[in-house]
Amino acid sequence: MGDKTKSISMVFIRKNGFYSLYRSMTIKKVVILSLFIISFIVRIIYFSHTGPFERTADAPGHFEYIEFISENITLPAINELEQSYHPPLYYVVSAVFHKGLSLVNVRIKTIQRILQFLSFCFHMGFLVAGTFILKRYISYKPIFFL
Repeated sequence: MGDKTKSISMVFIRKNGFYSLYRSMTIKKVVILSLFIISFIVRIIYFSHTGPFERTADAPGHFEYIEFISENITLPAINELEQSYHPPLYYVVSAVFHKGLSLVNVRIKTIQRILQFLSFCFHMGFLVAGTFILKRYISYKPIFFL
């Protein structure tokens, strides 16, 4: 059986009425898309109901790392802070946002929530990249069979 015989018709209904659009998708694509959508929904719900320091033991250490970079405009020594052994890219990007928001006198709780949203955006970026990698892996057809 080829992919053509394993196709599923997806119906998308518009808000303005029962206008439907048919699109033929293979089962593999439906599974990948479904996993992505479920993961996205779970993350949205979790983000909307969880504060920056809820259900986490090391968030204060991560925020301390970001504040250090924002205030000192330098990286801490590896053993200077609780989380300073982590690679700095995420923290430097977050520190830029932290510094910019601090300059316009945004409250610290709001900055923490915005940084949590930034982290959420990074996470979603990794989810999208993982989805493309999974799609590539599933559709990969090797040249040689061992």
